[in-house]
Amino acid sequence: MSRSVFTKAPDPLGRVARLSRFGFWISSLALALSICIVGFLVSQMLFGDPEYITYLLEDFEISDYMQTMTFPQTIVGGLLWGSVDFLGVIMLWQVRQLFRGFLRTGVFTEISARLLRRIGLIVLLMGPVSILSGLLGSMLISYWHLRTDVHGSLTIDDSDVYAIVIGLVITAVSHIMLEAARLNQENQAFV
Repeated sequence: MSRSVFTKAPDPLGRVARLSRFGFWISSLALALSICIVGFLVSQMLFGDPEYITYLLEDFEISDYMQTMTFPQTIVGGLLWGSVDFLGVIMLWQVRQLFRGFLRTGVFTEISARLLRRIGLIVLLMGPVSILSGLLGSMLISYWHLRTDVHGSLTIDDSDVYAIVIGLVITAVSHIMLEAARLNQENQAFV
């Protein structure tokens, strides 16, 4: 049995389109799921069973302090601890837009490079925001609970360091991609 000498070359644009379509749907699903989770937590905080809220807050080790906190204090604490999640939702939206742009206009465009830079900056910010929100949250809760002293805990998690490094890498790649987009435009102008 003989094989054909002429084999079909792999289609890189087809692979990019399939990956972009998959990325668009996964990021859309993750975005919807994140919004539902945040909505659920906010609704539980505002209208839920206090025992269930205490159960949720045991991870933060502040359930004992919740009895002495006022409603505005609870909201401020929730906003502080939810700040990284808020950045995550914004990042997922940008990722979704990036994949949609890949499908509609291609990969090496200035818009794609700018979206990638935004994603990199958001990921880069997630580390410091996580560290600072934990510190400020613990300081506020100790002040609200004790009323005399302020105690804080500075926690640097390995995922915070990874976010900073990965954010820097994505931002650097976005600058390279911007140059590639400009070269692509120049090449198309000559043709």
